[in-house]
Amino acid sequence: IFHKFKTTDPYDALMDITDCAMAQMDSPCAAYVEQVGGYVGGEGAPGSAMFNFGEGCGYIRGLLRALRVRTVYVRPQVWQKGLPGMASLKGPERKRALRDEAARRFPQVKVTLDNCDALLIAEYGQRMERNQ
Repeated sequence: IFHKFKTTDPYDALMDITDCAMAQMDSPCAAYVEQVGGYVGGEGAPGSAMFNFGEGCGYIRGLLRALRVRTVYVRPQVWQKGLPGMASLKGPERKRALRDEAARRFPQVKVTLDNCDALLIAEYGQRMERNQ
């Protein structure tokens, strides 16, 4: 389900997604979330950035749990497997390639560097749910 929501508040967005998914499916919805490690940032990244990232991850996990949304954590190597042209790319080049691939797959959505991973993970999740 790819729906353009009008909110940027994570709780409101998750409520909208849950309502939309439940209305369109016979079974409870699932959220596919990228499994992240404990370290974010690079050289010179402040500890506060890592704290904020972890806090955000915990917030999303807690909301999904409270809403009783089945959550599947998937490593980047898994959801990116099979995407064309990614094998040799790293860093910003890889991110731009992910954006371009998401834009190709979702021409109806304004794809950015910020939302391309989410779109591709959602598509991966749809494929996995269909194959169950």
